[in-house]
Amino acid sequence: MTEEGAKQPSVAARMYQRYVVTAMSSMAFGLFGSLIIGVVFVQLAKIHGLAFLTNIADVTQQPLVIGGAIGAANYALDQHTSFALEQIT
Repeated sequence: MTEEGAKQPSVAARMYQRYVVTAMSSMAFGLFGSLIIGVVFVQLAKIHGLAFLTNIADVTQQPLVIGGAIGAANYALDQHTSFALEQIT
């Protein structure tokens, strides 16, 4: 709901918010999330009896997995933002 005198953000401001701020946030969430998961698996694989996690740790540190995590974070952030906006309006 907008008030009569409230200013709407310009198209440039909305594009900046969407394609710079939101995109960079998603990339940061995905990158750091996948790196942290990879480090956790590497550390767990060092424990006696959990050596089988070495293969999983190797896979989680591949660029393709990191890219997938970035995409998943973007999707999740977009869904969360959409849900939050629906609750406000």
